[in-house]
Amino acid sequence: MSETSGRVVVAVFKPGGMKRVVRYCRTAVEAGWDVRVLLADGHCWAKHWRLPPGVTVVSLREAERAVPVPRLYTAAVERLPGGLLHRAARLPGPLGRPFGSAARAHRRLAGALRRRVFWRVYGWWRPRTLRRLAMRRTDRLGLDSARRLIVADDAAVPFGWRAAGRFPDLEVTTAFDTDALTPAPALEPAA
Repeated sequence: MSETSGRVVVAVFKPGGMKRVVRYCRTAVEAGWDVRVLLADGHCWAKHWRLPPGVTVVSLREAERAVPVPRLYTAAVERLPGGLLHRAARLPGPLGRPFGSAARAHRRLAGALRRRVFWRVYGWWRPRTLRRLAMRRTDRLGLDSARRLIVADDAAVPFGWRAAGRFPDLEVTTAFDTDALTPAPALEPAA
């Protein structure tokens, strides 16, 4: 591998677009760049990403799981009432029957609430939460010596704004421009 010509950081806060990110990272590593990927792979990420060798991954999984809002919602709306109804459904004979149907109705209602209300509200607030968590990891990302920060999705935009304000020499973009990975040849002066 050639001498490292710079560092590029890719911020990915939503699970879509894996092929584009992997393709860009592979091209950047082959061109000799130090590539670091910031993954917010906590909530709603069903698939584990396999990035090319040579890519440093900084994950926000554990930090995002420690955020209390989703845990409190799950406990207060789903687990506590659902657990009580499920236990009451175990009562013998006709006493448990109405609780069994109530437990099923609660499970359907809680699932609909999660999809239609909670994720819409938390989905709006999540980028701001992830921005704060990501800004605490700028030293692990090496943003002070990076040339470019690529914001891969709209959820990572607040992080890009904050990073651009904190590191004025950092180029922050949404473009996966592989032409910018190789330095342009020096122009010959006109004779």
